Amino acid sequence: MTAAAASPLLSVVIVSYNCRDLLEQCLNSIYERKTDLSFEVIVVDNASADGVTDFLAQSFPRVTCIANRDNEGFSRANNRGFAAARGQYLMVLNPDTALPTDHIMDQFVAHLQQNPAVGAVGPELTDPHGNKQVGAGYAPSPWSFAAFCWFLSKLSNNRIRGLSLLPVKDAAVSEVAVDWLCAACMVVRREVLDTMGGFDERYFLYGEDIEWGCRMSDHGWLLHHLPGVRVHHLERGTQEAEGDISSAWLDGMARIYFERDSSRSWLLFKSLFVSGLAMRWCGYRLLSLVTNKPWHHQRRREMVAWFRHALAMSRESVSKAATQRVGSHTDTMKADCQ
Repeated sequence: MTAAAASPLLSVVIVSYNCRDLLEQCLNSIYERKTDLSFEVIVVDNASADGVTDFLAQSFPRVTCIANRDNEGFSRANNRGFAAARGQYLMVLNPDTALPTDHIMDQFVAHLQQNPAVGAVGPELTDPHGNKQVGAGYAPSPWSFAAFCWFLSKLSNNRIRGLSLLPVKDAAVSEVAVDWLCAACMVVRREVLDTMGGFDERYFLYGEDIEWGCRMSDHGWLLHHLPGVRVHHLERGTQEAEGDISSAWLDGMARIYFERDSSRSWLLFKSLFVSGLAMRWCGYRLLSLVTNKPWHHQRRREMVAWFRHALAMSRESVSKAATQRVGSHTDTMKADCQ
């Protein structure tokens, strides 16, 4: 079924920024997949220089395009899309994603319809080769940071909750209750926006999905990760160069950590992060020497960049950095889930 002219059940909101080719692939995957839902697609463009608005008018006339005069960031742009959306359910989707099979949107909506206490659902994110990515996780706390930094969640196979949910290996598990869902792909019921609002616009980039999910949980909504539903996510598809490594997610995570409890110790937070990243550098250094795989070399370089950034962080710098305007905004938190 194609997009309906009136009263769609689902509104798909995509924020774009200089990624026309990826956006085209994403839109093709939406319209080419079979669905029994009525839906609309809204693209909010953050002042791209790639002619995307004219392209959409010519190639995807069914898409509603909202053209911002400036790069307003991921959160505010999505909220603009939410304000224009007419659906009972809203799907946040990155332009560097693709729906690999039919009826994926139907599965999201069906789960929400069958579980009225669930405010949002999200899929298992994979790259086009099937490698799993971070798609959900738990609220930042001293315990979740310790589990993340010292591999406790990995060693316990998710029984000890870290910042991110590790890939679910049990095929019999159809849903996992979490505190946040990755904004690369998630579906939210409209009642969530009506009761507590959309993304926090103080977060220009990085951490906005974690803050929103934790706020949903605080308001009594459940969030479900659906490991049996898979969506492809290029993840680094919008970075300008292959070697670009962003450390901005560290600032976003730190900001959420302290906004949830201002009495928390900065020294404890920084010690956990610095030591955890140092351990990961050692691990990936060893793996890169043994396997010589490009992915392990890339992870080693990331750990170096993140370690240096964590060393330089201060509580005062975090709040300022969390709202800085940076070039690409479609990559989400790159927590180490391997």
